[in-house]
Amino acid sequence: TGLGHLAAALNIPAIAIYGSTNPVLTGPLGEKQNVIVGNNLPCIPCLKRECRFSPNDDCSSIYPPCYTDVTAQLVYQQLSDLMAGDDS
Repeated sequence: TGLGHLAAALNIPAIAIYGSTNPVLTGPLGEKQNVIVGNNLPCIPCLKRECRFSPNDDCSSIYPPCYTDVTAQLVYQQLSDLMAGDDS
């Protein structure tokens, strides 16, 4: 997360991805910062290092489950939108 805060301080577009952590408390502050929060599980933000849900045996599943809605396409689109609005 340190690089995200550095990007915010230097006004560099960046995306921050949050699952169990609360972006309101620890998210980067800046005009060119975008925060993506994982899916809407009732436990988010749990602030735990260990997820209370056990990982599936299926190798294709995403663990912890708070990141299942965060796709490469979503991150790319958010960053593309930030870069398009960047006039520097």
